[in-house]
Amino acid sequence: MDANSSLPADLSNHNSDEDDSILNPDEFEVLDIDDNHQESIVDQDDDNAEVGMDDDADEEPDFLPIAEDDCETIESSLLFEKNEDSVLCCCVSQCGSLIATGGLDNSGYVLNSYTGNVLFKCTGHSESVEFAYVSHDSELVATGDLDGLVQVWRVRNGESCFSFHTGSEMRWLEWHKNSHILFCGTESGEVWVWLVPKGITKTLANPGTSVESGSCTPDGKRAVVGYSNGSVRVLDIKSEAAVKLDPLSSFSDAVIAVACHPDNVIAIAGSQDGDVKIFNTNTGKAIHNLSVEQFNSGEKQSIEAVGFCSSVPHLAMFADVRGTIVIYDTNNQVARHVIRVPAGVTRFCFPSSSSSVFVGCTDGVIRHYDALTGKLLAKLVGHSSEVMSLSLDGSGSILASSSNDKVVRIYNVSSCSKS
Repeated sequence: MDANSSLPADLSNHNSDEDDSILNPDEFEVLDIDDNHQESIVDQDDDNAEVGMDDDADEEPDFLPIAEDDCETIESSLLFEKNEDSVLCCCVSQCGSLIATGGLDNSGYVLNSYTGNVLFKCTGHSESVEFAYVSHDSELVATGDLDGLVQVWRVRNGESCFSFHTGSEMRWLEWHKNSHILFCGTESGEVWVWLVPKGITKTLANPGTSVESGSCTPDGKRAVVGYSNGSVRVLDIKSEAAVKLDPLSSFSDAVIAVACHPDNVIAIAGSQDGDVKIFNTNTGKAIHNLSVEQFNSGEKQSIEAVGFCSSVPHLAMFADVRGTIVIYDTNNQVARHVIRVPAGVTRFCFPSSSSSVFVGCTDGVIRHYDALTGKLLAKLVGHSSEVMSLSLDGSGSILASSSNDKVVRIYNVSSCSKS
């Protein structure tokens, strides 16, 4: 199959060698870590004292009303309707030319984002395709399904160049930030690392409990992994060392959302019972212990998404399934804004050069907020059911969304991302 004739012009002649700088193929072998291998628990006498529930913060957050009548409404510029069931995931390439999708109908697609045309279909999956990601250089697309099958496809010709069956349900899949290294976490507790397409494999720590979430640090050297028993581990890719979140600040329920700060040191994690921790990945020391019930009339709801504002990285954000968004100032240890959304939150994403955020919701609307003021700037409309995933290109110009309504929508948000 030759997909090259349909490729966007900026990709048709794109080639590069695999980057082996992080993992030397000659040293890349299967390694297991047990609980005794170089695990570090932070000393409670550390100079950076833990901030508890931030009771000492003098400022009260702004509780922002639900009113949405005065904001701009934005329609999608393209839509993709080939899936026969819910579209579970989508990913826009960094260059903006490609979109990869995965659906409940066991299929994945790679699209030209400018035309909506299918470049190729990702076949061979026998279960729902829950993950679809484009590599940093737009050369490869990885798809992963509920049964544990991972496949990698070359964009230039639409052919599969790597496949692996993990033997367990997949819970996390992610590309390395600047190399053809692929990470995967499974229900059985393994974290797999593959050098693609060479197929060289490494396994990292298995604490005997299911992986629920994961995120690579921006430098690609470590992975922050959340587990079903409430534990969080920071895994070093080269040394295989593991740092665990301080047990005194651990979660009491599954950690279903994690994200890493641009400085490679701080991370944020959220649990199924509504707790949020901001912690130091080098030590495992909790810096801020938070809970959505502080801002939600005492109700503990599942945290669906966590993250840091790309252009204002001291602003952390988390959102729950009932529609409470908290924008938290880590420098001043205070919640700046609490936004009440008239629908549950499923996902959010930050443009790389803007202080705004796009929020996907259960009512099918994507809401665009200013993270500095908490103001609703626009509503991106078109979906008739829950937004399942959101993805932005590297410049913040193209936003793709997938939904339970079986549709992928593509929005031109170049003006929004300059807000």
